[in-house]
Amino acid sequence: MGVGFFLPFCIWGQLEDTKLSPDEMNNDIDSLISILKASHPYPTGYADPLDWEKAVQMAHDSCSTGARSKLEFALIVGHLLQTMQDSHTQVHIKGLWNQHLNNNYHIVPLKKIGNRLIKDPQHLIPLGSELLSFNGISLPTIAENAAPLVFWEHESTDGMLRQQDEMLPVYYSVFYLQQEDSVLVQYKDTNGSLKSIWYPTWGKKEKDHYQKRNKALYSELPKIEFHNDTAYLRIETFAPQKMGKQNRMIRSFFKRCSRKNLKHLVVDLRDNTGGKSTEVEYLMSFLIQEGYNAPDNIIVKRSVLADSRVKPLKRKMIRSFLKIIMRRNEDIQRYIDMMELKQGNVDTLYFNKKIQQKKWIYSGEKHLWVNGLSASASVDFTQAWKKNNLGTIWGQCIMGNEKGTFGNGTITLLPQSKLPISIATIRYNYDKQFDFESPNICPDIRIEYSIENIMHGTDPYWSAFRKKI
Repeated sequence: MGVGFFLPFCIWGQLEDTKLSPDEMNNDIDSLISILKASHPYPTGYADPLDWEKAVQMAHDSCSTGARSKLEFALIVGHLLQTMQDSHTQVHIKGLWNQHLNNNYHIVPLKKIGNRLIKDPQHLIPLGSELLSFNGISLPTIAENAAPLVFWEHESTDGMLRQQDEMLPVYYSVFYLQQEDSVLVQYKDTNGSLKSIWYPTWGKKEKDHYQKRNKALYSELPKIEFHNDTAYLRIETFAPQKMGKQNRMIRSFFKRCSRKNLKHLVVDLRDNTGGKSTEVEYLMSFLIQEGYNAPDNIIVKRSVLADSRVKPLKRKMIRSFLKIIMRRNEDIQRYIDMMELKQGNVDTLYFNKKIQQKKWIYSGEKHLWVNGLSASASVDFTQAWKKNNLGTIWGQCIMGNEKGTFGNGTITLLPQSKLPISIATIRYNYDKQFDFESPNICPDIRIEYSIENIMHGTDPYWSAFRKKI
């Protein structure tokens, strides 16, 4: 990081929205630096201080060459924040995506692995086809243009590749689509023949209709299956809206595992980008007899941005009340401790209590499935799995290491551009060593999609698992 960065900004099809002046953009860069200094526990993340200073100067230089659109400015900011290598501090791509949809702009609902088509909800292009271009713009060009919006956690190469796959519809649509009814998709079919099709785009109405008809695909709740001697549990998120229901489902699942006396357990955290530490503890309590404490400690900085996550706790009367009635809830007690710091002060808060189960703890062979988008709380879970030698890890290198991660990403809008930015407000540590850098956690058995998996819609994890056990 920290090399020269002057964007050509030739984004075809982008709306000619109100341009931001150099002064407005430079003021926003200054505002961003101020927010980072006030709110982030380590304002430069993993970046070398000299690289960070160079990246800040290059962001200012890019802003000073002329007026830019909001999207062009987002790329400048994205490149600057990537220097931190902190997956919780980034241009908030979901915010840009929602703005795109709310403008009644269209999307191309295709998904890929590598350059191979893996999902086409309109069934117009054969699965396994090699996607080449959309309206003459090659997939590598799309990826290159969107690169500053990709986030990672300290050297998470697999995570970057997974984002390029998962976010293709977002990147292409945000960069190139307005209200076009179709785009020309060029591809090679599975026989290698060059093909093209005018592929119909979707608006927000079509997207919402598809998701409504396929609710099960978008459910946050665990997915549970039983196959002969194997129990399967997929956790979509550690921050479900229906947390109580998720926990009841998990408990019921392990109760059934115990009664069935199943030999193998698969815990699937693919694409699980995180959530609450209490949910990590709860799931782990069915895997470790003595329970698991998550996290060991957090480094917090009291700031206006951090306060916005827990607004009720700003009132001393509420803190005093919760100190008494929620005295057994360690998470709430630590938040109260944080809110009693002075603005700008930094402290380390420790956690000691473990969630323990009296029964239904699984004792058979355990297997964990992860990929490049297993992040944040999923990293916490994976490092605990590895540290306690619970079983085989399958898949890809995840978005984090065995030391800890940043956390509590909180959204703020830059004052001039109104660009949505997520900023980490804590450092989340797995032990008391306070050594942040180590290689990202990688699997014992690496899994890749084959062309056969893609063409037949089969899961390579299941294919590899059945061959090994």
